[in-house]
Order: sequence, then structure tokens, then C-alpha cells
Amino acid sequence: LTSEGKVVAIPDIDNDGEAEAPIVLVEDLNNPHGLALRCNDESDRTKPCRLYVAETEAVNLYEYDPAELRATFVKKIADLPPANTRGKRALLLNPSGEELFVGIGSSCAFCVELDRRYASVQSLDLTTGILSTYATGLYNTIFMATHPLTGKIWATEMAPGGPADEDSPPDEINIIKEGNNYGWPFCYGANMAVTHFDLKESVMAEPCAELTKTPSMIDLPVHSGPLGITFIPSEGWPEKYSNDLLVAYHGPSTSALGDGHRIVRIEMDPEGTPTGAVEPFMTGFSDSNGRVVGRPVALLVRPDGTLFVSDDFSGRIYRVAWRGKR
Repeated sequence: LTSEGKVVAIPDIDNDGEAEAPIVLVEDLNNPHGLALRCNDESDRTKPCRLYVAETEAVNLYEYDPAELRATFVKKIADLPPANTRGKRALLLNPSGEELFVGIGSSCAFCVELDRRYASVQSLDLTTGILSTYATGLYNTIFMATHPLTGKIWATEMAPGGPADEDSPPDEINIIKEGNNYGWPFCYGANMAVTHFDLKESVMAEPCAELTKTPSMIDLPVHSGPLGITFIPSEGWPEKYSNDLLVAYHGPSTSALGDGHRIVRIEMDPEGTPTGAVEPFMTGFSDSNGRVVGRPVALLVRPDGTLFVSDDFSGRIYRVAWRGKR
């Protein structure tokens, strides 16, 4: 619960498909957003797990007891830069459990950052505690996911601009690679130059050239507000859905301002390359009159294929599972 400064567990104790009341694990935090959980033995609930929580200015480690649903503070493992409107920090744990990727949004809409930790994805070595830059030129990466076959990091990228700005750059999906620069604040999308800088007078030659800037993997509609991102597992869904990409469009405050308020699916080939158009997967977050009734945020898929969707407008979490043809 970011706005309340809490991390909660939402257990389904009686296994009826509906969660009981939330249990507060940690509270009095500064804008908690990114969570990463590492359990050495997922099947043994008697053994503690490591829970990483990203606040705006820090990443903290907790010992989590899955049987008692209790989290105990262990230590702060990294300091992060302060923020204004982009204070949500993404976390993604690499498969080895030895490295955390930390998404840090920019400190402004269009500027050259003095602190290079802004507008980047940082790599946090959990053995040494050293934070180093992994990728740059990323305006606001606040959700990431690992492709189950390729191991590549995919991330949603919200573009600068308010919901009424018609000339805003498109939102994006990027594949985050070590050492790459994704263009912000000079470029967006497929290496198109922004209009907020006089590039002719810039000291940089061709600042959006492909040799120096990495283009987006997929451009999304302006103001779609992409947040949660995940891949459909091979279990629990028809084969045609296997490893396809799901993205949550949080959307603007009203559906009249953008193509948001839905979950979309993007078909992928076995090599992790998009092969199909962006198509609706889960809708109904706005009614026929354009009134917003839900805004999806985070996506979580269990290995059995069960999908969970959080909605910060209605305050609900939806459980989605395949039940065969309708």
C-alpha cells in the first residue's frame, strides 16, 4: 500500500480462492513500491525468506516468515536518491538471487541529470552492497519482468507529459541491457528526437543515432500508462498463450484522454520476439459512457498460470485463471 506506507500480506488461508483480511507486515515507510521475495525452499513454509522493499530513498532487507506471516527488519542495503513526483522504485531480483535491479525515475520531465542514478536502472550487488549503473536514458521505469526463456529484462516505460498533452511521446516497452542508453531526455521511441532541446546547437552529434541510443522494443499509445508487466507461464493456459507478454494500462483519470484501463497481450515467439499486435486481454475498467471504474497496476502470475491483477482505483485484487472455452 504505497500511499499508506505499508507492506501487507493477503493470504487465502482456507484456499477458497478469496483472500481474507490483509495482514500488515511493515509500516511507516516512505512510498514503498518495489518488492522482491527470495525463498530458498518454496515448498517449506517453516524456513524464512528474504524480503526486499524499495522505499523512495532506500532498499531494505527483511526476514519474512511465511508460516507466521511476519516480517522482521534486518538492515538497509542501499541508499537511493530523493524524488519529487517520481518516487516509486522498481525492484527485480535476478534468478541467482545475488543481484537486484532497481528502477529509478528521472527528477524532472526534460533535463540533463546531474545525479546519474536518476533515469536509470541500477544494479545492486547483494553480496557487497555496491550500487552501480546498469542502463540509462530511462525516464520512468517502475515495473520489470524477466523473460522465462531468454532471461532478458523487459520493462514498461511511462513517457513525460500530462494526460492532456497531445504532443507527448509514446509510452514504451524496453528490453533492458547492460550499458545501453535508451535516449531520455533527447530521444524517445524508435530514436525520434524530442522538441524540448535545440539539437542543432547541442554539443552532441546525432544524439539519437542508433549507435549511441537504444530504440524502444514496442511503442504504446500516448497516455496508456503502462505499469505491470509479466509473461504467461507454460502451465495453466492454452499453448498459444505460452510466454506471451501481458501489460497493464493504468490509463489517465478519464478514458476520454487515452487508450488505457485494460490488460493487453502481445504474442511472442520462442526467441522472445513480439510477433503479434497489441490486443485486449482483460477489459471492463471503464463503462460505455467513458466513466473509469478501475485502473490496473501490478500483474503477478503463479507458476500454475493463476494471474493476479491489482486495481488502485477500486482497491481490489482480481484473480484470473483459465477455465476452458466459454
